[in-house]
Amino acid sequence: MKKLLALSLAGILFATALSGCQTTSVDISAGGDVWHWALKPSLEYDFVWEFNQGLAGVVNGDIIESGKYGFIDKTGKEVIPCIYDYAENFCEGFAMVMKNNKYGFIDKTGKEITPIIYEYAYDFHEGFARVDKNDKSGFIDKTGQEVIPCVYDFAMNFSEGFAMVSKNYKRGFIDKTGQEVIPCVYDYASNFSEGLACVQKNGECGFVDKTGTEVVPCVYHVAENFNEGLAKVIKNGKWGFIDKNGKEVTPCVYDQAKNFSEGLAKVCRKDEYNEYSYFYGFIDKTGKEVIPCVYDQAENFSEGLAKVGKKVEYGNYNYGFIDKTGKEVIPCLLDQRVGDFSGGLVQVTWKDKRGFIDTEGYFIGKGVVEKIVETE
Repeated sequence: MKKLLALSLAGILFATALSGCQTTSVDISAGGDVWHWALKPSLEYDFVWEFNQGLAGVVNGDIIESGKYGFIDKTGKEVIPCIYDYAENFCEGFAMVMKNNKYGFIDKTGKEITPIIYEYAYDFHEGFARVDKNDKSGFIDKTGQEVIPCVYDFAMNFSEGFAMVSKNYKRGFIDKTGQEVIPCVYDYASNFSEGLACVQKNGECGFVDKTGTEVVPCVYHVAENFNEGLAKVIKNGKWGFIDKNGKEVTPCVYDQAKNFSEGLAKVCRKDEYNEYSYFYGFIDKTGKEVIPCVYDQAENFSEGLAKVGKKVEYGNYNYGFIDKTGKEVIPCLLDQRVGDFSGGLVQVTWKDKRGFIDTEGYFIGKGVVEKIVETE
């Protein structure tokens, strides 16, 4: 007798979380054609992943303890047999697999490109995968060759051609030949982003370029990677933004800040009458507060709109959406079960009904199309 398909929501979330590589979305909401097409061939398995790079992971047995992992193609054929104790989705053409508590990689034919000998292994990035052996980290290429020996105490994935590595509790950077292009002299370092990497020494943060030049001096208490040309920094307990020359385009005056999204960044100021309350608004890349800090809640802009909230009672908020001028295009009348816009729609609850609203504020539910407006 074939096993029942135990594909719960928890199983889907667990499977999706196994890999940083993006997977093909499967519509499970209505049991439609996409669901049938993706999962019907897989009824003999206990768990099924979403398809990713043409293959879907499957599990025979318990997903946590004794299950065996393999892969099927879109016809339902088991192209890689369920012989592994664990597997992740394919990324850059290869999947990390585990057998007898050791890790390695397979290609899409099921060929093991490297022996299953590593203490742990990570997805490929920019053609290289980090592997751990004898409590040290190194890198393999796509032929399975250990091109950078496992000699580092810690390492991060390659980004923009460089990987952060740690040796003797200090951090630096190597290139893809394994050359240590920036010596391990920093107390902390993040991966490169937009040509610069955050580094820390003597408790203060700054930025280096790919030659190792410290283009932004280490004078900030906290700094985060560059995003849309600007980086968040903390000085004297307050957040601001710097450009790639180290100029503070937004003074460090905010109590919180988020990265820029679609040209604007969420910032907040503490309520001067209540130290546990904050008000949120948005700044542009010149540092101008284009939307004042007047909202009790706010999220980053997505598809030209940002979700904002107003407190109605302690712990409860009503939500709406503003455009980049600050206009409330959808008034704050929605309850807390509000998502983010995707493809021009967002799922909401309105008058105890679940449905969608479009960017003009029309609620579309079962048998209902209604404009969301303030009432007197």
